[in-house]
Amino acid sequence: MFVTINDFTGKYELHTGMYDTAKLLDYISIYEQRYLVELFGAELYNDFVADLDVNNIPQSPNFLYVFNPFYENVLLHTIIQSECIKQ
Repeated sequence: MFVTINDFTGKYELHTGMYDTAKLLDYISIYEQRYLVELFGAELYNDFVADLDVNNIPQSPNFLYVFNPFYENVLLHTIIQSECIKQ
């Protein structure tokens, strides 16, 4: 898992009661893979997962590019921005 309960701080902070932690972990385990498959496509997602080290950090420069924050000009006056893959 890339996203943990500890990531929900600051602008992503969630109000949780003492019984909500298990539900939050369930939602993460359900939706994290789904969103990554939608982001990469099935084949590239499998390549991405195979490229991860024991700390869930990709080793390939191509995967590191999308894993970390980036800013890219794609068209005139059009920029794609990513804060990082967790965002």
